[in-house]
Amino acid sequence: MDEAIHRLKKEGLVYPPYEKAVRGFYKHIVELEKEGRNGIWARFLKNVFAPMMAKKFEFVVGNPPWIRWGYLSKEYREATLDMWKNYGLFSLKGQAARLGGGEKDFSMLFTYATADHYLARNGKLGFLITQEVFKSKGAG
Repeated sequence: MDEAIHRLKKEGLVYPPYEKAVRGFYKHIVELEKEGRNGIWARFLKNVFAPMMAKKFEFVVGNPPWIRWGYLSKEYREATLDMWKNYGLFSLKGQAARLGGGEKDFSMLFTYATADHYLARNGKLGFLITQEVFKSKGAG
């Protein structure tokens, strides 16, 4: 583990106050690998965890995942439901909520969360998103 942490530090992926958390992540990733459940974890550390430790950015450019609500797993829908509601993206009730009425797309939530977590005040955000997002009720 020490060699891996050293490499991550060398790549600028470990902010010293968070080394303990990185070690915990690394240990968890090794366990996932042993269980045959490893996948994108190395990219996760580089592309997600490291920017979380950085300051906010003047420009954020990307291509968020385009996944309709109905194609998200039930577990993922439940896990992110509060975020959808907090951003005012998901106000449906009853059957419409269960069916994901309005063809909500994950890129909508991703855009709002990215702006909140990574975009500096008065920063510029450039994302490739589908035309459907602009047609969706509640897309913001």
